[in-house]
Amino acid sequence: MRQPALFLLLLAYRVVAVAAGEADLPCERIDNPTGLSTLCGFAKPEDLQFVRSRSAVIVSEQGWKAPISGGSISIVDVDTRAVRLGRKRTVWAAGSATISRKLVGDPECKAPPTEFSPHGLSVLERRSGIHLAIVNHGERESVELFDVLGKGDDIRLAWRGCALLPPDTVANDVAIHSDGRLFISNYAPSTRDKRALTSLFAALRGEITGDVMEWSPKGGWRHLADTGGAMPNGIVIDEKRNRLFVAELGKQRVVEFEIKSDGSVTRRGEFAFRDMADDLNWTMRGTILVGGQVRKAPTQWSVAEIDPKAGTVRSLFEERSEIHSVTTATDVGDGIVFGSTGDQRIAIARWPH
Repeated sequence: MRQPALFLLLLAYRVVAVAAGEADLPCERIDNPTGLSTLCGFAKPEDLQFVRSRSAVIVSEQGWKAPISGGSISIVDVDTRAVRLGRKRTVWAAGSATISRKLVGDPECKAPPTEFSPHGLSVLERRSGIHLAIVNHGERESVELFDVLGKGDDIRLAWRGCALLPPDTVANDVAIHSDGRLFISNYAPSTRDKRALTSLFAALRGEITGDVMEWSPKGGWRHLADTGGAMPNGIVIDEKRNRLFVAELGKQRVVEFEIKSDGSVTRRGEFAFRDMADDLNWTMRGTILVGGQVRKAPTQWSVAEIDPKAGTVRSLFEERSEIHSVTTATDVGDGIVFGSTGDQRIAIARWPH
């Protein structure tokens, strides 16, 4: 019990520090061409993903008062050749008014959230447009759906509906299928009562706390059998091979599932990660970046690259601490951008040799 207790103590310290005003501490931008460069001005940038056609990174900011309120979605330009972060712009927050003319998702979801605390996100780039799905822990547990419109200085989001989660389920991350389905990592029954703490203890003991769920426009939500895990976290989908990859934070691994034509799911393998596996993102060469916190000191972090076809895992960054509690990493070409659940900065670095 010693290691889980230490983790919870450190986690509690981070939460208390934020509540006491850590978000107001000075934030210095660091430009270091041989290491990590940082960009300030964020409120818990838990997940992010590179939008290649816009040379920009979309960032989910949970907000310092999450999950109550205060979150937003921002976009950051990226100079991919110089491996440098540009300016940050907020493109969505509670009260934003841009709504798509054609709504999708649950019919009863007719208006944007009035309280917004975004978590995991997924971007689908198609010739017909760019679609964004993002987990929300505001006044409703949901996956909010957006269109990414415009280019350059005119980039903006249009809300296009949501999928409301069933009771006693909490999404961590989401993956969009091109046919309109959504896949989420349902990592715990609640984050707002004592079940949040008991789920964390259970996950660190390797016990099942959640599973993978699928939403379809016609069928709504369903739990996928035999996908239970110890706090399922990041999730990505490989449509060509009908594969799902799910990070399992409690067991420090990424599990591979095959989606059968009849809708059933079969486990196909796993990839060990040295630390607590958090969010996942595809790279441009078809590998997966996995980031997560060091179990003995959650403000430290590591990032690895999984090659699903070769069945290998390559460590890229180990026990780093330039920014706190990195949860996610996204490939931007010559560099990697990092997000965090406990910092007011994101960071960028060149790919390690």
